[in-house]
Amino acid sequence: MGTEFAIANFPDVVDEYIDNSAIGNKQNEFLYPFAMQVPGLQHIVDWVIRQGISRLTFFAEWQKKSKAVLQYAHSANHRGHMEDIVNERAALESTETASLVSSLAKAPGRFAKWRWKTLDNAVRDLLHVEASMKMVMAAVAKGDASLGIRDGGTIEIIQEAVLDEGFWQQARAIQALVQPLMKFSSWCHGCDCHEPDLKTGKTIQCPFKGCRARGVAKRVESVRVELDMLRSSLQAGQFGEHTTTTSLNEALTEVIGNLWIKMRWVNELPYLIWQDRRVQLACVSLYKVL
Repeated sequence: MGTEFAIANFPDVVDEYIDNSAIGNKQNEFLYPFAMQVPGLQHIVDWVIRQGISRLTFFAEWQKKSKAVLQYAHSANHRGHMEDIVNERAALESTETASLVSSLAKAPGRFAKWRWKTLDNAVRDLLHVEASMKMVMAAVAKGDASLGIRDGGTIEIIQEAVLDEGFWQQARAIQALVQPLMKFSSWCHGCDCHEPDLKTGKTIQCPFKGCRARGVAKRVESVRVELDMLRSSLQAGQFGEHTTTTSLNEALTEVIGNLWIKMRWVNELPYLIWQDRRVQLACVSLYKVL
């Protein structure tokens, strides 16, 4: 749960530093007697994603291939090399050059900096360069171009991954799995007072960002419903091979179950006070005063 979880149980040490006897201060058992221990939402999301991903039978192999592809595409020199190939092939095949070249302008995240919570960003970066990399690898496979690197093993891994449609379908399956949880994670970082602005992607500085207690129970339920609907809507071959869709179904079941187990406390005491209308009105009044 993180270091912060221990703060609520920290003993009162004020008298060790300040003599309060003159004002008749009564020593408290805890330093923060009214503090409420709250499980870390980001820690929970992190764990739920990790457990869900572990049920994807293809993930280990996909991760190996993704690492090679993203590491290659992260280099500005490599992207410049690919841009030259795209421009050359586009001229021959009348492809939409501007869109393909634009996808290579921004460096995708390094694989080494991945965390479970940022897996969504990494998959998004990968899919962003999908079309351009497919064109480049097709040219390389025909012998009309090269990757500009000497490591034969890496070249083989990248070619195999990019030219395999199953690799991209697996990326989309992973994205479908983590996106509902990542939207919840992002929502937790926001605030009720600037919700419309945050939804449009604006950067907001607000002292109440992260203060989402009042709506967390309702939000958790909406995430559960979204995940359940996603699982119910899965169709054979939706993500290419049958094994990918089946594996995603199992992963979603794992995620839904773990989310319920790890978040059921939001509907139990003492956290039910957040759902009390009187408490909500008091919070709104506090916002207005501040």
